[in-house]
Amino acid sequence: MKTVLFLAILLSAGVAAAQVAPVADLPLNQQATLQSSSERLTAAGAPKKLWSRWGRDFPEVYVGIYRFTVTPGQKYTLYGHFKPDGIYRNFYVVGDNPLTDVDYTYGKSSGYTTMFVALGQQPSKENCPTVTRRYNLTIAPDSEHSYLYLVMTSRTPRESLGVTLKTPADSDAAVAGDTNDPACAARKGNTYGTLWPQPFLLKLDPSETAAPKPAATSTRTDTGGGLPLNQKLRLETPATSVQQTSAPKKLWSRWAKGEAGSGQAYISVHHFVLTPGERYTLYAWFKPDGVYRNLYLSGDNPLTDVDYSFGKSGSYNKGWVVLNQDPRKEACEEVTRRENFSVSPDSTQNNFYLIVTSKTPSEAIHVMMKSPADPDNDVTEHTSDPACAARKGNTWGRKWTYPVLLQLDPSETGGR
Repeated sequence: MKTVLFLAILLSAGVAAAQVAPVADLPLNQQATLQSSSERLTAAGAPKKLWSRWGRDFPEVYVGIYRFTVTPGQKYTLYGHFKPDGIYRNFYVVGDNPLTDVDYTYGKSSGYTTMFVALGQQPSKENCPTVTRRYNLTIAPDSEHSYLYLVMTSRTPRESLGVTLKTPADSDAAVAGDTNDPACAARKGNTYGTLWPQPFLLKLDPSETAAPKPAATSTRTDTGGGLPLNQKLRLETPATSVQQTSAPKKLWSRWAKGEAGSGQAYISVHHFVLTPGERYTLYAWFKPDGVYRNLYLSGDNPLTDVDYSFGKSGSYNKGWVVLNQDPRKEACEEVTRRENFSVSPDSTQNNFYLIVTSKTPSEAIHVMMKSPADPDNDVTEHTSDPACAARKGNTWGRKWTYPVLLQLDPSETGGR
């Protein structure tokens, strides 16, 4: 399987922004809102696959594209939450990229699920705030990438619905046997639980010969995407290791080469969108089981081929290591880091990158970016880890004097 970096970065894929927004990455184990576009999809402006599968047969359709990053071989439960007001909203679950110009059927299908409709009709009117769907599905181990796509459609603009992708999955017995919709007792049966016996195949289409690289940004104001603030989030390294031949040069030079020096390097990349001039508190939680996991922070894009140092550094912080060794074993569920920092007003972009590394696959940490920030004196003086009383001092709170500089690298300046 090709190495796929887990990117929480918007990919435009050549789609006209007015008709459908760029792909948005969704976190696991949190209810997220899907929303259809504000402008109607047309054949002239849509990728061929999107138009052929979802636009051509409807006189008027509005579309939003989302995705989860999942792990081949793992099982998940997908929840869909719909308002039962009789208005048409729909979403499709798809194993291949909807935003290409390949509009024909391809690839393996026997023995696999490659797409299903999570809602196939208008939800009837019920005296409930929402109705629910629940699906159990397993990602095929021989999947070629790690993205589970959701295509949200409506017949009127800016309609919305809720989804949650849960891991570990609910038991099959609960999904198949508990048919009472927890949000609406009047609806039963297949309005709630469905099992997919065939594994879900995530497949590159013929136009995708490699995992896509993130689009370069040439403006200071990055207008979307990123992990949500003020929520505890699970970040996980991938199931496949980074290879020098396919990794961006900077990612390999700064992080992967050293990690791979003593074995395999498993790396995922994520980002928050922050505001220059504002102050934040970053929380990080690690399981103290002696297994190597690490978190690096960077003010410049790790996924470019510029692998040399650049930019100002004298009075700025350009990144740091939150944990640089195996957490020693403690009789606690997790240990905590808390770090206060400001974003430099001189920053030339808004993305603050998190690079999660491990030497074994599918290791996880949790993070939260808090805004407004905690008071500095609380961060530096309150040294007792709330998750693990046995650990104190710099295992808990730290304040950074120099502001973090979020900077475009030379490959992203468009010659400016």
